[in-house]
Parts: sequence; C-alpha cells; structure tokens
Amino acid sequence: MGPALRARRAQLPAVARRYFELLAEEAWVPGTDRAERFELTGAGPGQLRLRVLAMRQARPDSLISERVYTQQDTKKLSLYGLAGNDIFTIDATAAPGMAVALYPGEGQDQVLLPTAAKAEAAKPLVLWYGQPGSAAPHLPGLTEEKDPEPWLSATAAGWLRRYNLQD
Repeated sequence: MGPALRARRAQLPAVARRYFELLAEEAWVPGTDRAERFELTGAGPGQLRLRVLAMRQARPDSLISERVYTQQDTKKLSLYGLAGNDIFTIDATAAPGMAVALYPGEGQDQVLLPTAAKAEAAKPLVLWYGQPGSAAPHLPGLTEEKDPEPWLSATAAGWLRRYNLQD
C-alpha cells in the first residue's frame, strides 16, 4: 500500500465523523404508505428517543426502528408519515430545544400531545406541515405550517422523487 493510500485511510475516521454530523444535524425519518406509530419520548437530558412501529390489525405493533437523537448533534428532526393512517405521539418527557417537524402525508393521521400543562413543561418545538386541504389538529404546543413541497411528502412514490438523478 502506497503512502497516498495510507494517508487517505488515516483520514477516514475524521471524514466519516463529519459526514455523520452533516446528516444528523437535520435528520429525516420517512415512514411507509402503511400505518405507523411514531413515538417521541425523552431519553435523558438533551436527548430524544424516536421509536417507529408498524401498526397491524389483529397483531401486536412491530418495532421498525429506534434511535436516540441528542440535542448536541440534531437541531431538527423531521418525521414523514407518508400515506397510511399514522399516529404521532410526543410525550411530556421529550427533550426541549429540538425542533420536531411532522409531515403527515396522505391518510387520516393523528398527533397526540400531552395536556397543556405538560406541554408547557416539555417545550419541544413541534411543527405540523399539513397537506393542502387537510385540517391541522388544534393542540397546545403544535404550530401549523404549510408543506412547501406536498408532492414529495404525501406518499412513498413522492418521497422517492427527492432522489431523481435524471435532472
């Protein structure tokens, strides 16, 4: 192995760490066109745990993924329900200071927040990016915004258009 290759190999950990930092700063978590439950809870000071579960009729919910996001690494967490009747649950223990964007997509989606008193204590910044013509839930701690690109967040097929390399 030549010296140039050794030098590039030695840089790999630093380059990988920087790549992680870029991806983690604004994390995107897409669902599917089926029903899911997105659960956000606190996981310690400055930490937010996200669990994504597949909801199935007549069977227990199945864990798809689970991850803890830290306020130090992640400034905004965007959850894309896509199609399907999804449920977004944000617990009172959710980490304050981290913005959470909910993109419900198509379907009859719900968002469950703690009571007003608990929402004040939790203080996560929660944004609801509704589809055109859909009604946003009126809950304390939830701010409604218009989805700037609804065609990309409505379904799984739309989500894949983000990666169209034929332009």
